[in-house]
Amino acid sequence: MKSNLVQKNHRKSLAQMIMNKAFLNGQFKLRSGRISNLYIDKYAVFSHPQLLDTITKYMASLVPPCVQIIAGREMGTIPLSIMLSQHTGLECAFIRKEAKKYGTQRVVEGVDIKGKNVLVLENIATSGGEVMTTTRKLRALGAPL
Repeated sequence: MKSNLVQKNHRKSLAQMIMNKAFLNGQFKLRSGRISNLYIDKYAVFSHPQLLDTITKYMASLVPPCVQIIAGREMGTIPLSIMLSQHTGLECAFIRKEAKKYGTQRVVEGVDIKGKNVLVLENIATSGGEVMTTTRKLRALGAPL
């Protein structure tokens, strides 16, 4: 019981830190096209190393034991995936929206995901559309997720 209370208080404290650094009021057009008067600026969070470290330490405790690869989509979850990789010891992969026409020409950079259980990170979800698109891409490349 005490452990749950400590964890709940830690989550509240972490949420307050995020709110203090990144919560904005105004009028913002979201990726989904909807308009919101509230916005969380993820880059404000990512630019504070202690806050990013605290967030990813907490996230590390939530990673299921079956996960083999941490995956972050360009560009929004790259800092989270790198830091979470540091705290879990798991390798990370970087997912492009589409393969570039030069270099490796891959959608997934970093490590091979074929046959691996991949945890796909999302920074802020409004509709879930990007997560579903990313999941389909990774499954097509052989990740059972």
